[in-house]
Amino acid sequence: MPGEFVALRQRDQPGVHWYILVPMATVRHSRIVAGLALVVVATVAAACDPIPGSISGPVRHAVLTSTSGSTYNYSGNADQVFVQPDPASTDANVREVFWYPNATSTQDQQSCAVWNTIATSSPDGLFQPGVALRIASANAANTGVKAITVTENVYYGAVWLFNVHVWNSLDTGQPFTQIGQFDLTPIVGTLLNGGSMVAPPWHVCARAIGATFSFMVWTGSNPQPSWTDPQHVFTVNLPNGWTYVGYPGAYIGHLRAGETAAFASITTGSAP
Repeated sequence: MPGEFVALRQRDQPGVHWYILVPMATVRHSRIVAGLALVVVATVAAACDPIPGSISGPVRHAVLTSTSGSTYNYSGNADQVFVQPDPASTDANVREVFWYPNATSTQDQQSCAVWNTIATSSPDGLFQPGVALRIASANAANTGVKAITVTENVYYGAVWLFNVHVWNSLDTGQPFTQIGQFDLTPIVGTLLNGGSMVAPPWHVCARAIGATFSFMVWTGSNPQPSWTDPQHVFTVNLPNGWTYVGYPGAYIGHLRAGETAAFASITTGSAP
């Protein structure tokens, strides 16, 4: 039909494909004539979505809660990460997620970390380490962050409990919703009845596959359990709307001035 065109692909540049619009009649006769329109077609991928947070030391980090506007400072390398609050900070309710800048944004993913500091590593028992999955911008304007976390509980000193939360920092009234709590006394110990906690390091892995979130914990030099081990693996179903693409990483909260949280062997990737 008159007016029909076909797009012939030409040389590429990263993220951009070049096409020449050629009249169909010309293509049928195997002749390309001068003066044809040149168009640029941009390839839009999930990786082009806004990336939350900012760089500090070896990681990228984003604030989940901070009543004062304070943030944490990060140092270390690809093998270990140290986290400290600003020296003058008096805000004990800063909570953040962090991840290595070379982490891949995916939907089904896994993150593992060694916690060399736990709640009882701080004088008041409020250190709160965690693992974070699906870290992403909370909206297209990149003004907030959302994530799914598993953390050591610090409420009422019950540090042998582990909590699973979904977070949206834009919901300033209630930025987190607890969707699961698990008693890990057989693995990490307890402070009840004169008991004690197992000394770090603690090893924690979490993974999200579709609408299912699972995590495992083991301590010291014990071998890593299998994902089918019911004694070490804990699972919760995610609410509607929490299956999306994001970054795998870690979480830290409730540090006070002069304190340092230590993580090692943070490894992330697609869920097996």
